[in-house]
Amino acid sequence: MNLLNESYTGKYIQDRLKITPKIFSQNVNKLWVLYGLDLTLYQVEAGSKSANYRFNKYEAELLIVLMNGLKTAPFKVTESKMSDEEYRIKNRDNNPDSFIKFIENVVQAIDDIEDQPLKAYIYANKIYDETLEFLSARKKLEDSFSMFIQYTGSLDPIESAKRHRELAYRIDEMIFELLDEGPEPEIIKTKYMNFDLHPNFTDLEQTYKRFEYYKQQDSTNRYNHSTDDQLLDWFIVNTLSKMREGREDEKEIIQKQIKEMKDKKKKAGIPRLIEFSNFWEINDPVSMKIEDEHYENLDKIQDAVNSYNVNLYKTMDYIKKIEIIKDDNMTLENHEYFKPTFNEFYKTFKKMVLLMQVNRTRFIKDGVSPILLDYFMRDTNRVFEIMQNYGIAESSHNQKDVSTIISLYKEFLRITQSFKDNNHIQKSSENITSWNFAYKMLDNLKSLNKK
Repeated sequence: MNLLNESYTGKYIQDRLKITPKIFSQNVNKLWVLYGLDLTLYQVEAGSKSANYRFNKYEAELLIVLMNGLKTAPFKVTESKMSDEEYRIKNRDNNPDSFIKFIENVVQAIDDIEDQPLKAYIYANKIYDETLEFLSARKKLEDSFSMFIQYTGSLDPIESAKRHRELAYRIDEMIFELLDEGPEPEIIKTKYMNFDLHPNFTDLEQTYKRFEYYKQQDSTNRYNHSTDDQLLDWFIVNTLSKMREGREDEKEIIQKQIKEMKDKKKKAGIPRLIEFSNFWEINDPVSMKIEDEHYENLDKIQDAVNSYNVNLYKTMDYIKKIEIIKDDNMTLENHEYFKPTFNEFYKTFKKMVLLMQVNRTRFIKDGVSPILLDYFMRDTNRVFEIMQNYGIAESSHNQKDVSTIISLYKEFLRITQSFKDNNHIQKSSENITSWNFAYKMLDNLKSLNKK
């Protein structure tokens, strides 16, 4: 068991953050207003001086994280502003990306934590993993959407309209697929109360068994403990609260034991209990767990990295996928277990598509919808395009073209990235991808104000 033997004052936090005593005092008040975190409970004696506060090393580090986050709070953190719901909603709607910048700052502050066991404890937590994945995926969507808009903006109106409609079609297609995978009907119904998605929505649960299977594959064993926290900053706040509450619980138990000994006039064991009580002035069960499980948490972080690497194809950029296919596809194409079976499939598939095209008039005459036939041909063309990407089945002549397109894509990416930072398109993309997160943050504030 590792013990914490040193305490840290508010002055230590103040010096680490390079802030004045006045700003430290303002931050103490802001943490109360924003999170209901009462730092007066950590005062050795009454007074606002930073030297009057005492924390263990983990509490000090976590408070540094939160106070760093306050630098980029998405609104003014004062009691009057926090109680003004109209003000908060206006900030959410006008600058949703400021909420993302706030949580990115919290993540950076966590990366800057000096204590390795504490950093490992946070890194091994599910909410940290989810936050990083959210920020990474959002950034990719934001960049891709911005690049798409800039590309279509270079086309004439008719061509641009065609590409916009194609993107809308693919988004609709993806939404349909997502609804088929999950989440459960009641979750969707709760989130979108005013939408009648299906007349017998509650009867569709059997449709979602596949989604349940995929959920089970994401093992939570790699996380150090389960948590109900939905936001990373609240995980930090609640960890601090659990540390203090655990400490107070231990001290309360000891005080009861001292009282019982005094009542029974058994004074011999009291000095030992007082020594234990002093021990809990700095230590607490959560902090001791962080120390004790350092290497276990490192193992869990490695498990998370391994899990990510196994599923790397899910997060890889599309152009990286094309490059891998271009460089490695011959091994697959010429494999003895692949080539004969695939060639047979390809010929049969191609024959079927040709027969559909030749007999289109007959199909329509027999009552088949021409729109249905058009959809079928459109989707089968997508299948052919995918096979061509892999350089398989009569598409080896496309390899040179693929190399050219890869070069064009990278050059276009370079140009748009240097251009987008000062472009309103990028700002719009940031706002679109930030709004849901901003809404969640304000939702947490509503819950706080109700307490």
